[in-house]
Amino acid sequence: MKKRTGLLLMISVALIVLLSGCAGSNENDMEADGSNQIENEGDTEEKMADEQVLNLASTSEIPTMDVGAAVDATSSNAMGAGFSGLMRLDENEQPVPDMAAEEPEISEDQKSWTFKIREDAEWSNGDPVTAHDFEFSWKRALSPKTNGEYSFLFEAAGIKNAKEILDPESDIAGEAEKLGVTAVDDETLEVELSNPQPYFESLLWFGPFLPMNEDVVNEYGDQYAQEVDTMVYNGPYIMSEWNHGEGWTWEKNDDYWNADAHHLQEVHFTVVKDVSTQAKLFDQDEIAQTDLNGDELIAKYQDDSGFDQGLDASTMSIRIGQRQPTLKNEKIRTALYNGIDREALTDVLLSDGSIPAYYEVPKEFVDSPEGEDFREAYPDINKLTKEEAIDLWSEGLKEEGEEKVTHELYVSDGSQDEMIAEYIQDQLEDAFDGLSIEIVKLPWKAFLESYLEKEYDLSYIGFSPDYNDPITFLDIFTTGHQQNTMDIELSEYDDIISEVKEMADDPEKRWKLMQEAEKILLEDASDIPLYQKGHSWVEKPYVKNIRYPVYGVNIDWYQAYIVNE
Repeated sequence: MKKRTGLLLMISVALIVLLSGCAGSNENDMEADGSNQIENEGDTEEKMADEQVLNLASTSEIPTMDVGAAVDATSSNAMGAGFSGLMRLDENEQPVPDMAAEEPEISEDQKSWTFKIREDAEWSNGDPVTAHDFEFSWKRALSPKTNGEYSFLFEAAGIKNAKEILDPESDIAGEAEKLGVTAVDDETLEVELSNPQPYFESLLWFGPFLPMNEDVVNEYGDQYAQEVDTMVYNGPYIMSEWNHGEGWTWEKNDDYWNADAHHLQEVHFTVVKDVSTQAKLFDQDEIAQTDLNGDELIAKYQDDSGFDQGLDASTMSIRIGQRQPTLKNEKIRTALYNGIDREALTDVLLSDGSIPAYYEVPKEFVDSPEGEDFREAYPDINKLTKEEAIDLWSEGLKEEGEEKVTHELYVSDGSQDEMIAEYIQDQLEDAFDGLSIEIVKLPWKAFLESYLEKEYDLSYIGFSPDYNDPITFLDIFTTGHQQNTMDIELSEYDDIISEVKEMADDPEKRWKLMQEAEKILLEDASDIPLYQKGHSWVEKPYVKNIRYPVYGVNIDWYQAYIVNE
């Protein structure tokens, strides 16, 4: 069994490598020689098929193709195909120049980054990609008119004035034009950082950091990116068809600067919410890859040469909203936190390599400066016995003057989410007298809206890292954060996270503070981590080089190819 690609983040090294402005070249690992002979891991060559067409399935529709509005993995996966940022991740998940012609020039204090845009970068309508496209997109994401849910990443990146622009109490609240990014000319982009971060460069290929063609955005207004012909592309693929709710098709962008490294001519996605149905399509050779879950499916394919399994850097949780007064009671929240048998969930119900989690930051995600996994300090946080949880539940209900309570559990309408929701319902209702759980199933887009609008009691949702640092899991729980839909307010936690953001020059202390912060957060029990996702999948033998990155997107087929069987 292969282990998924792990990113060993040595933060002390990252401070030297990522922020030192090492000399670079645009002749990077992303480029290919254009040959149709592929050398594989066994040092043999395989002949690429004449027809480079890949068929895949997605469990959900794309909610949006607007880079300033996306918050989910499906949208991010699609944007990685159609759009290119200053950087792109190579096969080792390290950032290399993409729209940038070369590695950036970095000032001695590491606060000023200058990027040169490559001369051969262009949009699918023939317009050149310029530095202005990046400045426009980044500032648009921070604009109150856009209200981008991921605009917090500009603050996380340490970009000058981002924090103040997002702070409603600031003197420059909402003044996105004051963000520390400037197009000096068409080819030169300057970025000013207020507090340099070791992961800054690894953000520059992701979501809100992607460019936008201002003329096209203005031309289509509210209809921008609603259809394939109301947006333009600068990435390796162009969306040629989008049947909302049913699927979409990508075609190779031959004008992309590094087109020779991308072999697929067409990629067809079909929306299939049920994994069992996907498996049937796989058996019928209608799709070339499918994820797997449950004992039956995994047992069926585990001897297949294309089967693999590993541990994701993603956690699935129950977010606790604030609509119900009883959920503001810490004893009730802590009881719910400990009312679910996580081992049975992962080992019996899922059986896909997932593991129980009493933590936010996953195992095997990043290592400390001393080489220790983040989970070493506190493997499990706030873990109590079922008996202790029942006692807390009774005490909490008494404090609230209640004998019976009903809470709604919101889930997306995918088959696995529904199955897990029913398991949670059974577990909590069996554990706690007087508790009734009502399941509310919504299509993925509507589910996301309910989550972001805080219209839930309990919400079953996952989080994958946006960049290669533990803070990506922790920052979102600070007071007032856009993703803090639980309205958590923990002053001690906030203070520690603020301190962490200012101490990139002391990686060891920074690491320990993040571990302490996570402990404080989960002892409040406003979020209930359930499990760290395992990932089991099977691929057809004729498909090569589909990758499953640790952060940013959860599947990378962009440089995959088809070989003769």
